[in-house]
Amino acid sequence: MPRDHDSAHNGTPQQVRTVVLIGIGIVIGVLMGGFVSGLPSLQAQSSSPLTIQPDTGRVGIGTTAPGEKLHVVGSGAAAARVLQVDHLGVTLSSYINGAIAAWGTVSNHPFRIMTSATERLSIDTAGNVGIGTASPAAKLHVAGTAKIDNWASESLAQNGYARVGSVLQQWGYSPAGSGFFRTITLPTPFANASYIVVASVRLPDGGPAGSDALAVTKNYTTTSFAIETRCSLVLCDYPATWIAIGQ
Repeated sequence: MPRDHDSAHNGTPQQVRTVVLIGIGIVIGVLMGGFVSGLPSLQAQSSSPLTIQPDTGRVGIGTTAPGEKLHVVGSGAAAARVLQVDHLGVTLSSYINGAIAAWGTVSNHPFRIMTSATERLSIDTAGNVGIGTASPAAKLHVAGTAKIDNWASESLAQNGYARVGSVLQQWGYSPAGSGFFRTITLPTPFANASYIVVASVRLPDGGPAGSDALAVTKNYTTTSFAIETRCSLVLCDYPATWIAIGQ
């Protein structure tokens, strides 16, 4: 009886091989159909489960009910790193406890944020923050223009002040008719009387030609100081402007 060519070489009848291939095809079809139309979630049960939901495309680590494409739930520890990436000695990690969430390097490397493939903000290993620079030279280093809408405290009137950190800057205008010796009440008190004042006399249009105007400051207290206005060494009653810097 003639033998099948395949059987002659492999010892397996062609009909048997056909049945096996059809069976494998059916199994693969069932599995693929399940992925497309409702295969249950794949779960690795442990104290930190791994869940894959083929229907939703969601992956859960530490949770059996992922709510996003990647949902990571930390362990029961009071504080834990829940996501970590290591490459070439640099470790990037997220840290979460009951009060804060942090994201950055835990190795001795700077952390940078970029947009459009360009670095925009950098935090070096000393905690200095750079905007527009990768090498910040101070706690905040802005390479470019900066705009502050609200100072720590401020009064931006003609006689006003602004405070940044421990530095308090004040300014003012004293009109003519205030007398050649006038006491200036500061818009807000200084912590001590060791502040610096720069004052000048404003000569009106058509004022004394060639006059040498001078404003002398004296009598410093935490709440006031005095200005004496002179024109060519003669006391005069002209407007004065001033600026004071201290703490």
